[in-house]
Amino acid sequence: MEENQYPLYTILSKIPKIPIISYILNVIEINLVFLEKI
Repeated sequence: MEENQYPLYTILSKIPKIPIISYILNVIEINLVFLEKI
């Protein structure tokens, strides 16, 4: 996965201050990867 593809996620992932947000971002990333494989 290239960082250029998800710049917003890359920026937000550098601010894992709130576990809930970090968890949600992880779920979103997993979903994006899953959708790419279809």
